[in-house]
Amino acid sequence: MDKLVFPTYPLTICSIAINRTFLTFGTKRDIIRPMIQNMFRSKNQWIQIILVILSVYVGICIGVVLMRDQLLYHPNPNKSDIREAQKVIPSLREVSYQTSDGRSLYGFFTQPTRQKQVVLFLHGNSYHLNAFLSRVRPFVDVGYGVMMAEYTGFGGILGDIRQSVLEQDVRAAVRYLNRRGYANRDIILYGYSLGTYLAVDASVELGKTQPFHALVLEAPFTSLVDVAADTVYHLLPVGLLMPDGYFLIDKIGHINTRLFVAHGRQDNTVPYHQGVAVFNAAPNPKVFFSSDTADHRSLPENGFFDSLLEWLREY
Repeated sequence: MDKLVFPTYPLTICSIAINRTFLTFGTKRDIIRPMIQNMFRSKNQWIQIILVILSVYVGICIGVVLMRDQLLYHPNPNKSDIREAQKVIPSLREVSYQTSDGRSLYGFFTQPTRQKQVVLFLHGNSYHLNAFLSRVRPFVDVGYGVMMAEYTGFGGILGDIRQSVLEQDVRAAVRYLNRRGYANRDIILYGYSLGTYLAVDASVELGKTQPFHALVLEAPFTSLVDVAADTVYHLLPVGLLMPDGYFLIDKIGHINTRLFVAHGRQDNTVPYHQGVAVFNAAPNPKVFFSSDTADHRSLPENGFFDSLLEWLREY
């Protein structure tokens, strides 16, 4: 691109007019010319500053697009270790299944003992299954079965992490449980963070004819676009930069199962008001658990499981 030059003819006309005016009165013509030249240079400098700012802004936007996956997802690329998991929950077994397009997946599964239902746990945008054992242990302790489903791009499963891919991964996990004899009415969908969108999507897309037993959302968001806009990326056009928006708020109104939503007021990852918005947009029956002291990770230590298990016992 050629160097941008500010047009000089308006300043030239002004200069001539002013100089002629001052000449008429015999004043100091040489004082006016430097003033006009300084005005021109000043405007040129402002244009250059604006161009630099715009260039930096565009560069940041391009960087966000190029680094989008690294910014959104933080998977542990190593395979989840079933032997380590069995040290926490001895009854867990590794199971394998496939998506509708033939991709191979795996998860950790344990059968129910004193209860009839199985909890399908869907984790967030980081780590792998071993990092979330503490979130399913309370269910096993009271007799529920548990299925922890791993995603493409996490835990040693090769492939690109995309919203449509993760949706298919979770639907494959539901169909796996169906084949094992657990109908939707025997499955509790439990999503944490990013997993809340995937749980809602499965509830809507697979529960149309036969509802699920329950839907549990821990720290849900309205959309990832809103999460980004509410945090450090609020100055960027995140809606244009993120093709995978995970618009949970658009789906929550279509669920047809009872709902338990939990959110902590100290959550700096997903703002509390987004959890409230998700709850308000959902149909009844529904329950909202709020903690004044919990952040994004510490709801289990702040009464979440006690309230949830009591709620589940009512049905």
